[in-house]
Amino acid sequence: MDLRFGRIAVEQGYISEGQLQEALHEQERLRTEGEEIEVGQLLLRRNSLSTLQFLEVLAIQKSIPWICRKCELLFDTRELLEAPGRCPKCGGTLAVPLRR
Repeated sequence: MDLRFGRIAVEQGYISEGQLQEALHEQERLRTEGEEIEVGQLLLRRNSLSTLQFLEVLAIQKSIPWICRKCELLFDTRELLEAPGRCPKCGGTLAVPLRR
C-alpha cells in the first residue's frame, strides 16, 4: 500500500521519484529501529506533502469521493485537479465525507 500511495503522489506531481525513494529508504531504516510509519505520514513529517495533497492522494488511492460543504454535491478526486479543495460548481469548500 505504501508504494501505491507514493506512486500516486509522484503521478500527481506532488513529489519527485527521488523524494519517494528517500522516503521508502527512511521508512525501512525506521522499521529496523522499531518505528512503524506509513510513507504518506513520513512525507507529511518531512514537509514533502501538504495536508491537502496527502488527503487527495489518499482519496485517489481509496476511491473516496469529496463532498461540497455548500451545495452537497459529490465529486471524484480526478474531477478536482484544476482547483483542489474547491467545488467546481459553486466554489465551496470540499471535504471527505464521514463514513457512518
